[in-house]
Amino acid sequence: MLLTRSIYQLVRKFIRIDSHRNWQSRVVLTTLSLPVFLIAAAEAQLPNGMTKSPAEIIKSMESPARILVDIMNKAQHAYYLEYAGFTSSVANLGVGTLAQTDNYSYSISMGNKAVFNYAISRQPNLKSFVGGVFLIGNNIQKILCEASVAGTARPANPINNNGVLACGANTALPQANQPIHTSADAKQYLRVMNIAQQAYYIERESFTSSMTNLNTGFPTETNNYSYSISTGNQAVFNYAISRQPNLKSLVGGVFVIANDTKTILCEASVAGTARPANPANNNGVLTCGANTIEISQ
Repeated sequence: MLLTRSIYQLVRKFIRIDSHRNWQSRVVLTTLSLPVFLIAAAEAQLPNGMTKSPAEIIKSMESPARILVDIMNKAQHAYYLEYAGFTSSVANLGVGTLAQTDNYSYSISMGNKAVFNYAISRQPNLKSFVGGVFLIGNNIQKILCEASVAGTARPANPINNNGVLACGANTALPQANQPIHTSADAKQYLRVMNIAQQAYYIERESFTSSMTNLNTGFPTETNNYSYSISTGNQAVFNYAISRQPNLKSLVGGVFVIANDTKTILCEASVAGTARPANPANNNGVLTCGANTIEISQ
């Protein structure tokens, strides 16, 4: 059951990303208008005089919580397959003492043949999220819902209507096409895509070449980057290809090595709009391809 257990490590890894990511997730919001320094920091990362709107900043702060709840749903699915039951313990999913960040607290509650995973906002400007995992007959079904308005209240649980899952009161399926503009955002999204590919492999014993199948809600194209996937021999490659001559492209690789998966993230050595070379697996050691450099994950 090594691959099943590995998903708990994915959850722990993602929590580390959420709690240590760039300034966007560390700042504490107290009013509906964003601090001037926050907007200035966003603008400093944008090329060609572009600006990042307050709404886009909010979305980029909500995105890790939304994706983590989806991964918690997958972890509950894996947990059920191994233990014939769900868990009410965040620690059992590998989150441990990092179950709370500046912006969100993560928790679980049990239902009748169901479990609910929460990312509850700690800031009045951010929306909360809830995931539901249901045992329906002999199958597991999952749903992810977003609060309709920002706030710190726990969202209503999703429901099972005779085998059809639906979001609860004042919640809805998350909106797709979260806007991304900065190179920092592109790096963060590729990190998450790598993790999502690992989770997908654990569930299906294969990778996917479809952005839709990863269920991240990420766009395939923004002003600055286009996002795509290609598959290889026991590997998958996730791309953030620059659409601007002064931004660097990135590629993430996920490889099957023995009974586990390993990831690497690489950045083009120079700016430009060409697709970067794929990383490689050299007898279990991952290395970046030609004219790319490994960056931390």
